Amino acid sequence: MQAIATPSLNDLNGFISKVSTYPVTVKELLTIAKRIGAPKDVISFYQIFDPQIKFKNEEDLSTSSEQVDILRQERNEMPREEERSPEEY
Repeated sequence: MQAIATPSLNDLNGFISKVSTYPVTVKELLTIAKRIGAPKDVISFYQIFDPQIKFKNEEDLSTSSEQVDILRQERNEMPREEERSPEEY
């Protein structure tokens, strides 16, 4: 399972505010992010998205990014499951 990058919401929102053309695909977002020198965590964050996903506008991109960030935080807060062999029970 790929670890999800952990950019701050400020970094994500700062990047999103620099995206000037919509609709935009994730593939296009990654090109923009690399071109403007976005933080590595922002680039890694969007690399987990399907490259064909298309965002209609800034609000769509922002909402989707925040939802993924919330899911990432919840996943990090969940206790890890430990596998045990039958002899350990």
